[in-house]
Amino acid sequence: MLPNGKAHLLPEFAIKVPMYIIADQLGVDRADYDRFKLWSDVTVERNNRLLDAIHTLDQLHVAF
Repeated sequence: MLPNGKAHLLPEFAIKVPMYIIADQLGVDRADYDRFKLWSDVTVERNNRLLDAIHTLDQLHVAF
């Protein structure tokens, strides 16, 4: 919560709550949530770059 009594809901709930649920289902220790979030972020970023490369190759294939 921010000093003026307001909260940023996206980082506090929309990201954390689903991550906590998934981590619990996978048996991740609560002490490792920060590490789990980092692993998740790295995996998503890597997949996004791969999908971008595939999309570019598809566009080049169509143009050829």
